[in-house]
This record gives sequence, C-alpha cells and structure tokens, in this order.
Amino acid sequence: MWTVLDILDPTHVFQAMDAHYYYKLLLKSYPAKTSGSIDVSQIDWNKDVLTPQVIVLEINETNFSTEYISAFLSDISGHLRANPHN
Repeated sequence: MWTVLDILDPTHVFQAMDAHYYYKLLLKSYPAKTSGSIDVSQIDWNKDVLTPQVIVLEINETNFSTEYISAFLSDISGHLRANPHN
C-alpha cells in the first residue's frame, strides 16, 4: 500500500490522500507524509469516506478474517443508518 501511495504522491493526481492502515492502527496522510494513531470515533464519515473521489479498500487473503474488516463495515453501516439522508 505504501509503495502505491509513494508513487502517486509526486504525480499530484490527488490533492490529498489518507491511508488507514488496518482501518484503525495508523493514519498516513499525503502530501505532508504525516502519520499517527487513529481514533475511529473521530472519523468524519461524510467528509473522509463518503465524498472522496477514490476509495480503495484492500483486502488480502492473509487478513481476510481479521477484526478490521468487520469493524470498518460495522462502523460505516452504523453511520449510514444514523444518517440516511447524507
């Protein structure tokens, strides 16, 4: 994942890119290349997840059954149920 973002960053195809590593372990933001912890309760679902131009959800066979996929799906489903008109 980081390699793809490091290749895309200097092309300026996107004004900004955020990568959530395993959904809740680490957030890396471009172009500043800052990284830090994530408080998923502070995610702005409308701004950060539902309105970007592109979202890539990477799932590979090694991590298919981890808690991160179900946590992401549960959290976004809860947001959509609570905010049906956004």
